[in-house]
Amino acid sequence: MTKRSPEPRWLSRLVVDAIHNDQLREHGGLPGIRDENVLESALARPRQKWHYAEETDLATLAAAPGFGLVKNHPYRDGIMGSSAESVGEMSKLTVLLF
Repeated sequence: MTKRSPEPRWLSRLVVDAIHNDQLREHGGLPGIRDENVLESALARPRQKWHYAEETDLATLAAAPGFGLVKNHPYRDGIMGSSAESVGEMSKLTVLLF
């Protein structure tokens, strides 16, 4: 069995909501969440991949929450920039940690 690197720090709901709110301030749109469960599911994607996938790389983990946000549209406005920003933030955290 190969030794696994330490578990990454994951994006918190607070950070993703802040990113979304910044996008709303900059570009306008509807505030609020369309589906709480979809948002929590998107944020859980990288953690589940980390724990249960046979092999994962950091790029896949960084992209996982953004994929879930784009695919499922948890926010009422559905701004895609929030998803892209979330992936960017996860990538920055990944670089800082490793």
